[in-house]
Amino acid sequence: MAEASRRDFQTYARAEDARLETLLKEETRDVRQAVAQEIMASAKASGIEPDQLRRLFDSEPLMRNATFQRMMYDAGKYRLMMKAREAAVAKSVPPVMRPGMSATRSEREQSDMRSLNARLSNSGDLKDAVALYQARKTGRR
Repeated sequence: MAEASRRDFQTYARAEDARLETLLKEETRDVRQAVAQEIMASAKASGIEPDQLRRLFDSEPLMRNATFQRMMYDAGKYRLMMKAREAAVAKSVPPVMRPGMSATRSEREQSDMRSLNARLSNSGDLKDAVALYQARKTGRR
C-alpha cells in the first residue's frame, strides 16, 4: 500500500514538473537558479530549513502542484526584483580622471556596478536585476 502510494506520488510529481517546465519555458537557466536560491532563502527566513522544504516537495502533493510552484517562483522573482531595486544606488557622475592615469580595480568595479544599475533602471528587466544582484554578491566576497 505504501509503495503504491509512493509510486502514485512520483507519477504525479513528474507530470506536475513537466507542466511547470512549460510554464517557465521562457525563463533562462540563470534566472531560474537565482529565483530558486531566493525561494530557499525566503523559506529559511520564515523558519523553514532547506531540508524540511525539500522533504515537503518530495512528499506533499500541493508543493508539487505546478500552479503552486509557479506562485512560489513568481514570489521569489518579485523578491529578487525588490532586492535589486533597493540595492540600486542613485546615479552618480563618474570620477574625473587625469589623462594617462589608469583606474584602480575598485574604480572599475564601481563603474561596472553603475553600468549594470543604469541598464536595470532603463530596462526594468529581471535579467538585468539578476546580473546586478550577482555582481553585488560577488563584490562582497
